[in-house]
Amino acid sequence: MLALDGNPVDMLTICVGVGACLIRPIRRRFHHSTRCFVFHDVITDFLNGTVIVPFALLVGATFSQQLLHEALHTNRAFFAIAGLVTLSFVIREYTSAD
Repeated sequence: MLALDGNPVDMLTICVGVGACLIRPIRRRFHHSTRCFVFHDVITDFLNGTVIVPFALLVGATFSQQLLHEALHTNRAFFAIAGLVTLSFVIREYTSAD
């Protein structure tokens, strides 16, 4: 049997990212769109999904010292990804014409 010995938060982050990739194609399928999978959307959805768990940890860190430790010491790469994705969205909002 396969033993999972990775960080549970990292594994959950990847699973949520993959799950986020499936939501939009399923919605397209129900709306009878011609193309269910668009590669650009799949990548964007994956990156958007990977920021959910780190941000949830940050919110939880206000209530738990253990979550704060977990967030700051074991998930640097995912926080970097979350920060990069969020920064790109904020910059896009400031630079887009209304």
